[in-house]
Amino acid sequence: PARMDQQQVVTALQHTVDNDPAVRKPAEQFLRAAEQQHGFCLALLELASNSALPDQTRLLAAFYLKNNVIRYWAPRDEAMHTIGAQEKARVKQLALETIDDNNDAVALQKAILISKVSRTDYPSEWPELFPTLSSLLQGAQPQRLIRVLTVLHFVLKELSSKCLVADRKKFQELAPNLFGFVKGQWETCAIQVCDETATSLSEVALQGLILSSKVLRRILLFGFTQLFAVPEAIALIPAAFETIHKLACLKQALLASHGNNPQAAQTRLSRAVHHLGKMLTEVWKKHPLVFVPQLQTYLDFALTTVADKTQPELALLAQKIITICLEARSYRARAGVRAPRPEAVQAASVMQAAMNPNAIRRLLQVLVGELLSLKPSEVESWDSDPEGLVLGTGQDSCHEHFRSVSIAESLGKVVAREIHSQLV
Repeated sequence: PARMDQQQVVTALQHTVDNDPAVRKPAEQFLRAAEQQHGFCLALLELASNSALPDQTRLLAAFYLKNNVIRYWAPRDEAMHTIGAQEKARVKQLALETIDDNNDAVALQKAILISKVSRTDYPSEWPELFPTLSSLLQGAQPQRLIRVLTVLHFVLKELSSKCLVADRKKFQELAPNLFGFVKGQWETCAIQVCDETATSLSEVALQGLILSSKVLRRILLFGFTQLFAVPEAIALIPAAFETIHKLACLKQALLASHGNNPQAAQTRLSRAVHHLGKMLTEVWKKHPLVFVPQLQTYLDFALTTVADKTQPELALLAQKIITICLEARSYRARAGVRAPRPEAVQAASVMQAAMNPNAIRRLLQVLVGELLSLKPSEVESWDSDPEGLVLGTGQDSCHEHFRSVSIAESLGKVVAREIHSQLV
């Protein structure tokens, strides 16, 4: 593809953030005109990958590149300018070659760029995408591991959003091999995080655990129609629960030994618990019967942890678990169903024993007395600044409290329906 004068592009990018309109507007006009020229995308990618340039210039180049690809890579209007085939091939190759950029913001924009391209080009015009990403993970250094998992997360998010039957089948064909590989990375990161002491928490391993959990969630939700046929997926469920418990204990140990410091480590651990819990609960909603073998254990955990103020992340997870279990139709004994699955029969038995009238009554007391109640200071803030209280902008805002209240409200509605069904 034709090559552009990169120095002109660098100067224009730097001038786009100038406060002087006389400098900024001509630069913006130059870049708008350059969008129609062949070689512009490749020039932007080379500039974004050039570590000798200032970080701000590299990030601007990455932003312009991503937006240019969205606009001109596969335009619906045939009259619009289209990026040439040779330039596309070189952009895809260079994007993967420079995936482990040392600048987090630039690397993020590259990951989004690759995902946007994958939506139109994979698999017919980019069959080497996933083999290349898999090869990059082999024996990868920590930074490359994070970069590749970030790319996988955005690519799978993009591909899983496609609605055509043919596209969904392609995703399902991709899932089995990719799942085993990512699961191996997840297990490695989980071991590294959970074996660490509270004073030497590995930030890279924790970030890898969060990213691999996001990737696995996409694969499990959109890559398989029947999880019973995937033993590795079923084995992941109890492993994820165990990891959540270890992370919660690690956070408690960190809090006990350091108080509110280091706050960043506690926040990352909370995020890890959140994303692992999100993976489990979303898969649970779609494939409830695969959770039945350990359903009694999970319900016992949920009922004892539902209002645990010392571990709020676990309490929220417990509330979601109870909500899912009470809403799952396959957990109910239904008349007229011929030859129900053994798992459904077992689930109905467990639910009947665990969610008896006494248990539901205690759960309702916890909801009304603890989970849905406001503290006196919050009541005062509600009177003086209700908008600031809810949105988290007021002096006494409790945005996190209201987020947890919304989860509790969902549980409360389900419990109310359960009480009604038992009375009827």
